[in-house]
Amino acid sequence: MQDTFAGAPPDRFVCLGQKICLLRSASGNRIAWVDDARYAGPACDTADLVIAPRARFDTCRSNALMLNGASLRRTGAVEIDFAASRDPESWHLHAAMTGIRRPWTQHRAYDWRTRSMDEQLPERLARMISDSGG
Repeated sequence: MQDTFAGAPPDRFVCLGQKICLLRSASGNRIAWVDDARYAGPACDTADLVIAPRARFDTCRSNALMLNGASLRRTGAVEIDFAASRDPESWHLHAAMTGIRRPWTQHRAYDWRTRSMDEQLPERLARMISDSGG
C-alpha cells in the first residue's frame, strides 16, 4: 500500500478494486477510504487518516486518525483542516452533529449491538473536534 501512495498523483484518489481508495494530498497527507474492513489495519499502518465505515475498532495502533461507522454515525459529516501538517494532533475537525441534540438525530446514538444509547466518541476524536472543546 505504501508504494501506491508514492505513485499516486496529488489530490486524486486511486482505488484498488472496490476495497480501498487512497489519496495523497498536495500537502502530503495520506488518506485511505476502506470499504472492506479487512484492509482497515493495513490502511492504519500507511495512512494519516483512515475512513473505514465497516471497521470494528475505533483507533489505529499507529498515529493515524480512524473514522469508522460508529464515530461517523455520532458526528455526521466531518470537515478536516489539516493545518499543513501530517500530524493528526495539529488538525482541526468540525463535525455536523457533535454537540447538537435534536429529536430527529437522537437515533444516531443507538448502538444496535449493545441495544443501548452511546453518545461517546473515542477520546482522541472528541478532543480534536472543535465543537466539543477540541
